[in-house]
Amino acid sequence: SGLDEQGRAIDVRDPLAGEFAALARKAGPVAERLAPALLGIEKVFGPLGSEPRLREAVTAALGRLYEDGARRAVAALVSA
Repeated sequence: SGLDEQGRAIDVRDPLAGEFAALARKAGPVAERLAPALLGIEKVFGPLGSEPRLREAVTAALGRLYEDGARRAVAALVSA
């Protein structure tokens, strides 16, 4: 399982949940560390994970999530 922004448990049902969680714990809330770690999962992203434009976009999106929270980050993306 994961945690929401208030620290409440979220029931995550994904076969890679453990791998994602371990990467997130290791990276901490730092988009510049987490984005390349996630994109480096070959079985999910394949060679696309090394594309600089994708890495920049994912890093920026994660940064916005960490900085603004999910609700505000999504609202900003929808209104852009």
